[in-house]
Amino acid sequence: MKYFMADTRLAGLERMMMDSSRRSMRYDGGMLKASCGKKPEPPAQRSEKTTLTINDNIMRIDTRRSTFFVREIENRRFMYQPQTGALILGRQYHKGGVYNSHAEEYADSGVSEPYDSFIRGWIGTSRQYPHSIIHFAPNIDSNFAKQIERGFSTLEMFAENGAVGDTVIRGFGDVWEQPLSNLLPEGREK
Repeated sequence: MKYFMADTRLAGLERMMMDSSRRSMRYDGGMLKASCGKKPEPPAQRSEKTTLTINDNIMRIDTRRSTFFVREIENRRFMYQPQTGALILGRQYHKGGVYNSHAEEYADSGVSEPYDSFIRGWIGTSRQYPHSIIHFAPNIDSNFAKQIERGFSTLEMFAENGAVGDTVIRGFGDVWEQPLSNLLPEGREK
């Protein structure tokens, strides 16, 4: 089979999309590669970062300086800017409804990065999703390389903060729902 992007960073993505028999893929140094790794262990804490406790209010987190534990999040919006490491966690939603939109929580957070530079979605942990669920909204479209790269950066950030192989990922690429272990190989989830 002839590959059109063989000498580019997208070669692995092209092979994965053309070969439906591949079980999983991973992002490795600018290349997407197939992987059939085992389930990862929970992440080790990094001592050089400050560990934050999740609260119910809007949180702006500099993920390059701070860490948190994903499974403390029950149900809230997220917005992540991969280039700066800025993460906005919207208000924690309990039984009773939604307070605002992504745009309103973005405005309330006081960040300076442009709204459209953020990858957005929902994240939460429940009895149905004990290892968390990360739902990209809007979906990460596999036809746009830049969006895929930013999506992988977002997954890697969540993996560094407690997402594990059994964390459910929705709206990433051509598969509606899949475990994180299909997207990040063993050892990449930190």
